[in-house]
Amino acid sequence: MNTRSLKGKTIELSSVTHDKDIVCITETHNDDTIKDHQIFDYNSKLIYRKDRNIHWGGVLIAVDQKLPTIEITFNNPDDTELIFVRVKKKMIIGCYYRPQHNRCFDTLANALEEICAKYPTDHLVLVGDMNLPGINWQNGTVKPHTPEHRLKQSFLALLSQFDMAQLVTEPTHIQGNTLDLLCTNDSQMVHDVEVIYPGLSDHCIIQATIDA
Repeated sequence: MNTRSLKGKTIELSSVTHDKDIVCITETHNDDTIKDHQIFDYNSKLIYRKDRNIHWGGVLIAVDQKLPTIEITFNNPDDTELIFVRVKKKMIIGCYYRPQHNRCFDTLANALEEICAKYPTDHLVLVGDMNLPGINWQNGTVKPHTPEHRLKQSFLALLSQFDMAQLVTEPTHIQGNTLDLLCTNDSQMVHDVEVIYPGLSDHCIIQATIDA
């Protein structure tokens, strides 16, 4: 989910996530003055995060403590807002936020290549706000006369390169765009994908069940 800042949303966030095993959030608007225990009103989750600052960006993955989890490090030369965790030694969850000024997916592609080489048999799920309106996810094509056409084609090529399918086909933003995506290299293990409105911002919440 994209929260457009977690400030002042502890109760709301906790109410929609307390029974979820894995929670991925973009645009957290956190910095190091915000401690992990301030994000939720419960302490049953391990929190992995990459902050930008208190006004912009940031990503977070929270995983129930009963699930064995480690964070995966990777080469990130341009400080891309991207984190990966490995769950139960067989599934990798990535959370990514692409600011609109970011015009390429080089770091994401290199990270995926690095991780897939290290864990070639793991299931992979990548979620986040890619800020890519103008893609028809029913057929996986860029709509005609869409701005940043080449950028969107490059993302589709990236999905193809890593044999990933994108499973969200409904709008996830109040303006009618599908910005928040769920991509995986094993679509049979992901089901019951839902777009839930309202969310905690102008974005909807994406919910899914993953068999792992």
